[in-house]
Amino acid sequence: MISEERQKENHENYGNNYLTWKMTSEDLFIAANCLAINRISCDWKKLSVGDVMPEALRTLSAELLLKGSSLECLLKALYLKKGFGKLIKAGTYKKINNVGEHNLLDLVDHLKISFSKEERFLLNRLTLFTKMGRYPVPKNWADIKIQNLPFGGKGGKSFWDESKDDELYCIIRNKILKELDL
Repeated sequence: MISEERQKENHENYGNNYLTWKMTSEDLFIAANCLAINRISCDWKKLSVGDVMPEALRTLSAELLLKGSSLECLLKALYLKKGFGKLIKAGTYKKINNVGEHNLLDLVDHLKISFSKEERFLLNRLTLFTKMGRYPVPKNWADIKIQNLPFGGKGGKSFWDESKDDELYCIIRNKILKELDL
């Protein structure tokens, strides 16, 4: 049997290896894509008021939770690869200083990755879904309040425009992957 000390050491080695974070990111991305394929195959425009919501459309929050979590793991892989610090110390996950829990914007700012206004807004919205994708509401109502949108108009952050956001998500993911593979 492996000693507890050795188990703890293995935990730290695994948790501080950028490749394990990248691999987990890929697993989450694949799972999100399975849900996305199912969602895209369903024509929500054919629904009428009072129709039962098809299951394929009820998984959007879970899909976005997985997409946001996938980016978070990629960003943490980059954090480790660039030598910003360790994520596991003394057998415990350690929060990154000045980075809010699951906050993708804080992470990209900490890593000094430049994103457009629209990309940052999508990262902000995905942060919301990484926090509330498993619950019916966010912890604070202000997270979904009506606000000025960066591309004009007003709205909340808890939406997904499949005609634009799916593509923008891939652009963001590819930008982080490029940073990671440098």
